[in-house]
Amino acid sequence: MHAQPERLRATLAALAGLDVIVLPDDPDPETAAAIETLELPISVGDGIGPPACFNRLAARSDARVVVLLESGSIPSPGWLETLLAALEHAGLAGPSTNLAWNEQASVPFPGVRSLAPHHGLADFCLAVRREVLDAVGAADESFGFGPCWEMEYTARALRAGWPAVWACAAYVERAPFTPRRAREERARMSTAKRRYQDAVCALKLTGARAGYADHCRGDVCEHFAPAALMTIHRPLQPRVARAAPPPLVSCIMPTGARPDFARHAIASLQAQNYEHWELVIVDDGPGLAPPPDPRIRHVRVPPGLTIGAKRNRAVEVARGEFVVHWDDDDWYAPQRLRRQLEPLLADEADITALRAGVFLELEPYAAWEITPQLHARLFVEDVHGGTLAYRRLVWQRGCFRHVSLAEDAAFLRAALRRGARLKRIDNDGLFVYVRHPGCAWRFECGRYLDPAGWIRVNPPPLPHHLTPRPLVSAIMPTADRREMVRRALAYFARQDHPARELIVVDDGDDRVGDLMPADVRYIECGRMPLGSKRNLACEAARGDVIVHWDDDDWSAPHRLSYQLAQLETAEVSGTQRILYLDAASHESWLYAYGGSRPWVSGNTLCYTAETWRRLPFQPIAVGEDSRFVNARGRSVRVAADHRFLVGMVHAHNASPKRTEGAWWSRIALAEVEAVLGADASPLLLA
Repeated sequence: MHAQPERLRATLAALAGLDVIVLPDDPDPETAAAIETLELPISVGDGIGPPACFNRLAARSDARVVVLLESGSIPSPGWLETLLAALEHAGLAGPSTNLAWNEQASVPFPGVRSLAPHHGLADFCLAVRREVLDAVGAADESFGFGPCWEMEYTARALRAGWPAVWACAAYVERAPFTPRRAREERARMSTAKRRYQDAVCALKLTGARAGYADHCRGDVCEHFAPAALMTIHRPLQPRVARAAPPPLVSCIMPTGARPDFARHAIASLQAQNYEHWELVIVDDGPGLAPPPDPRIRHVRVPPGLTIGAKRNRAVEVARGEFVVHWDDDDWYAPQRLRRQLEPLLADEADITALRAGVFLELEPYAAWEITPQLHARLFVEDVHGGTLAYRRLVWQRGCFRHVSLAEDAAFLRAALRRGARLKRIDNDGLFVYVRHPGCAWRFECGRYLDPAGWIRVNPPPLPHHLTPRPLVSAIMPTADRREMVRRALAYFARQDHPARELIVVDDGDDRVGDLMPADVRYIECGRMPLGSKRNLACEAARGDVIVHWDDDDWSAPHRLSYQLAQLETAEVSGTQRILYLDAASHESWLYAYGGSRPWVSGNTLCYTAETWRRLPFQPIAVGEDSRFVNARGRSVRVAADHRFLVGMVHAHNASPKRTEGAWWSRIALAEVEAVLGADASPLLLA
């Protein structure tokens, strides 16, 4: 890495539990300062550029497999296992991704493919066996910051008998190019191509050709050099020992049909001061869309599964050496994980658990504490079962009973009978036991067992995550726009308004149901006009508010929350000023409505569900949104800030964009890029 330290933090979070070596590559001051705070082995050297980083990784590690991973890359679940499986029959492997120069830029699909004729893997994620490092050695650092070094390296590996393969089912999301990467790629492309041909072309190696071909055709060319002509092995520096990373902790959360509780629990886990964790959510209810955090896995199960069965399923798929119960409805302080792990890491216990502190009743909003005597009567072994933390080995010796009440207490009793050691930890504000009508264990605070043992206390403030918010239904009609849909889904997933749903109505020939996350409602239909598709989506919507989420537009992360606030004083809201971008031509415009009739742009429409029910869209292909806005008697509010959306101009716009019109004005591309931020590069490179 060399810039944008937030990318580095995201990648490191995704790699929790793995041996990681940090490879600074002439970092800028902000990134260098961030690197100094890491508790990880760091390898620096005189060389710069990806091949130099690769060589430091290979020399510093003694692992059977090394993976060069670009900062900002986010692996999907199972990525490493899939790469390792591919390496059973190859020397190098790489995953599918969203941004690559070769065929790896693809959605994941089953199987392993050769990358002939060039055999070159994209260098953002490059897995290499130790046998290849022994046979081929170092990458050619003379490529510096330029491209093609990975092609030269894989060509040498091929000639040494180790082919490179594309593990199609693995997927690693790649961040857009940093400005330096984009600049160096352009500046060094021609030089890098020539250096590559110098290394692998028999005509160049024998002096039979003075100039260079426009493109190397790889091993389909008769002049692709044999091993005898190429420099196969370059020496690596000696290896040194690595520091062991902190252990991965698997937090498990059984849940169902209470997304507000679950989102609050997720937020409290993300705030922990122990960062090497993963969260396994086992969910049999609707409504939960976890935030886009690579450390979180959302496992859907059939409705009606017991809490004990959900816990067993979560531990089955967990990767960590330690397991921590992270119940969806309780509140946890940022120190909780670290405090409960310390006795386990010191081998002072096999299980730790907290004593209950505050009992918080949500209805009515009241709080209690209890005497030590009552606590010992209420809880098995004088600890709250919902706070268990234990070695995975404890569960392997005896799992949870398939019940939804006291399954944790029974698990604890059985583990102690088998010899597990328990350490009780005082609450000290680490945990608030939340009581509500949906609790599996029903009892009345203030009276249960011993009324004299209950003490009223002041309740803590209600977190904003649990403050009631209206459900917003975003509707996205689409047809034959696979790549646009992929981006639209990503923009929706990062919205900061938690109470949201997305309804996709698809009447295209290339159906995109395979792209849909589990929490998106996908409706297939026969060909119909756009107005009818909008009506079909609105019929399926469960929210009080509906927002248009056109498949070809860019939306800011705050779009839903901003438009919801604008709707407070009207039935319909939107903007009359829209930024537009033609990504193919790198042209941009501002459309500013200059008419006298009430109007807001259809791709920015936000309205109440009741407004739609009173007068739905007309079943027409173009202009259905304008007629909807102009319906008699509707109150319309024009949003003051139009920068929450950028419309895309392309050959297949449902309503053609006539950019030469009077209300269109050409603007500098930099204005749109400033609004798009980090999303600008992938859009302009697409």
